[in-house]
Amino acid sequence: MLIRSDDPAAAADLASLERALTTFYATADDYYGIAAGSGKDHLFAPLVPYIEEMLRENHIVRLLEIGAGKSHLPAYLRRYFGPDRLHITLHDINDRNTSHNSGLGVEHINCKVEEIPERLRFDIIVSFFVFEHIIRPFDYIRQMDNILNPAGLFLFVCPRYDIPGYIPPAVRHLSLVSQLAINARLVASAALAHLTRKPRFWVTSDPAVLNRSWRRDCDAVHLVSGSDLHVALGERGYQRAHYRVRLGKGLGSNILRIILLRELYRKSVSGVG
Repeated sequence: MLIRSDDPAAAADLASLERALTTFYATADDYYGIAAGSGKDHLFAPLVPYIEEMLRENHIVRLLEIGAGKSHLPAYLRRYFGPDRLHITLHDINDRNTSHNSGLGVEHINCKVEEIPERLRFDIIVSFFVFEHIIRPFDYIRQMDNILNPAGLFLFVCPRYDIPGYIPPAVRHLSLVSQLAINARLVASAALAHLTRKPRFWVTSDPAVLNRSWRRDCDAVHLVSGSDLHVALGERGYQRAHYRVRLGKGLGSNILRIILLRELYRKSVSGVG
């Protein structure tokens, strides 16, 4: 079942889904080993020149990683920037990875995204393979906008599911007919978002992770559309910034170029959309 996270009629379904996923993330031991954050240096590298640019104008840059898990981002960025210039905060929904991250010399926040204190302010907010797991994408963008400084950067790296023929892992437990119908709906919805300038942000309330053993991204309940993201942030005055990732050569890399959303946005200087 597909629902829109901003639909009041879907509130009960979203609450039930949130409870089920909270339990899963708190108890699934295998999940965190498979989903560890290594092997992402090629995704981290394009951030370095932007941090250097900010440091030419500011004494310190504050960076927040959402859904950090067992993060390797601090270790990578420490090759270039000391803690006196780059202040890093790692966020996660629970404390399962705190012991791993505690020796990194960074701060930690363990809470729901919408509960991140608004007194905290950041110059850069990044998320790597997190946006597809967000149950309430509208609230997520609203909260990130609240804590991102004017002229700040907002990075999304995640799969996109508005591509013809690409079936989201979270609905692959359904019949083939249902899978194809969902794909067609997502493709059409992306086109409508462009035409109407209204994002949908579809979420599945019956993901595969609740119906069978875990496989990669079967818990990715937000069926991400690049069109939804671009329209939603455009309404808030964000502009796309250059973010070029080296994905290598070969068939696998070419497929990644199609399905991997890699978007960097800059908030307006006034901070007002």
